[in-house]
Amino acid sequence: MQLLLPLADGTDDVSLAEAAAARGINISPLSRFHLAQSPERGLLAGFGRLPEHKIHPAADALSSLLSQAGAAPGRRQR
Repeated sequence: MQLLLPLADGTDDVSLAEAAAARGINISPLSRFHLAQSPERGLLAGFGRLPEHKIHPAADALSSLLSQAGAAPGRRQR
């Protein structure tokens, strides 16, 4: 199972994914999946194999990281 966390266009999702990895959270930056250049950014989080008791602490740590970076997920305007 995966969850897409959209971020503001142009956000450095690669740096955010690296900072998350330093905290033991493995997420993928959406920008690496684009075939053509795009300003859209986000984080792809997989949680299907994560034990249930680890989900809330990981979500709290990711939320804290995004808040510190000023990159809280939000809705995209379409």
